[in-house]
Amino acid sequence: MNTYEVVFLHRTAKSRDEPGYAAAKAAHLDYVEQQRRAGRVRLYGSVGGGPGEQVSSVFLYGVGSQDEARRIAEADPIVTQGWISVSVGDFVTGWKG
Repeated sequence: MNTYEVVFLHRTAKSRDEPGYAAAKAAHLDYVEQQRRAGRVRLYGSVGGGPGEQVSSVFLYGVGSQDEARRIAEADPIVTQGWISVSVGDFVTGWKG
């Protein structure tokens, strides 16, 4: 079995219609790609949800601890600018037979 850190990105009350969102999202996508290239982000994707859905994306990190995953996720420009918040947990792969 392998353990990864799962990071959930949650929408905040800040409206996507406010000035600055497009730039924050572009900076976020660049940041994610940097983390992927560095081998920290193993898998990520958007979560399709209906109106009122708060989780926007899910990431699997391979950095060894929830604290390190949180540190990396909270340094994301879209988080530092208040558009998104994060929560972190463990994700364990494999089957127990």
